[in-house]
Amino acid sequence: MLTALLKTMRPRQWPKNIFIFAAIVFDKQLLNVEAFLRTLAGFVLFCLISSSVYIFNDLADVEADRQHPDKKNRPIAAGKLPANVAWAAGSAWWSFHLVLLSCSHRLLRLYLLFTSCSTWPIQNGSSMFRSLTCLLSRRASSCEYMRCNAH
Repeated sequence: MLTALLKTMRPRQWPKNIFIFAAIVFDKQLLNVEAFLRTLAGFVLFCLISSSVYIFNDLADVEADRQHPDKKNRPIAAGKLPANVAWAAGSAWWSFHLVLLSCSHRLLRLYLLFTSCSTWPIQNGSSMFRSLTCLLSRRASSCEYMRCNAH
């Protein structure tokens, strides 16, 4: 089951997130330990964000994926990864980076917003869209996040 979860997280897509290192390369700070560790943490966070979106996307599209000649072999569609386990893992990654977003950069919130919109349709009054917009537009301290979601 762990192998199926890892496959659903699509680690083969993670190298795309290496772009985050461009800033310290061009700023000639690659050998600066503090800058490198912060950038590495950002890389890991981008990987977790994209993985949670992949998991939720597979959960949302499971029926369509089962009918698709290639996508039917994805772990959730093929029944190799139970939906409840995928939901729990996706929620754990989601929660983890929401906590980290409170200390993080708006660029990560923007990335989370745009990648999440590929899974959840944007509708007027959609609570998911309001929540994501709130995360993007405000500092995501837990108090502000809770106040924003209360509206």
